[in-house]
Amino acid sequence: MKIIKLVNGIIEENCYLLINEKNKEGVIIDGGVDLSLIDETVKKEGVTIKAMLLTHFHFDHALVASALKERGIKIYISEQDAPYLNKNSRIAEFYGYNYTPCTPTDVFKDGDVITEAGLDFKVMLTPGHTMGSCCFLIENVMFSGDTLFLETVGRTTFKESQPKLLPASLKRIISLEKDYTVYTGHGENTTIFYEKQYNPYINHDN
Repeated sequence: MKIIKLVNGIIEENCYLLINEKNKEGVIIDGGVDLSLIDETVKKEGVTIKAMLLTHFHFDHALVASALKERGIKIYISEQDAPYLNKNSRIAEFYGYNYTPCTPTDVFKDGDVITEAGLDFKVMLTPGHTMGSCCFLIENVMFSGDTLFLETVGRTTFKESQPKLLPASLKRIISLEKDYTVYTGHGENTTIFYEKQYNPYINHDN
């Protein structure tokens, strides 16, 4: 599996293109706002995109959803965040983006395994940043969206945030026995074991 990070937009969101090199099919994690950047990379790699998996509904991760769906690409999001994906985004407008609401083709829940492009993604629901925020686990990798960043966490001050649920979500993540490489929604990669030691938001007493 090949992973390509595409940093895009004025909020510098991390879009990830995962390529199954055996069949040259791919999956997008959090497509972001720049469809042309995705198209250029897909063409360069000679890959066919089968689906986009969203860690949550915020526009900086999901603006391209409607356009990708029109191309026949499946759009996955948690059942909790699905209704918000299909609403207008005032925050997108504030940042100068035109957001087209999108009804996802598929919704998932905690513990589901999503198989696309010959790749298996396990869903870990981690509410906090949004009610339906989640992480995706595949092989030795975690895609954490805006739940977990390098030495910090995603904001929980949005209207749809659930700040009281975040500590339990973080505890669940650091309870994983494997030291996953964490590909975050913004910023640099990290690891589970590193965050156990250095993330000040991790409470080891609860």
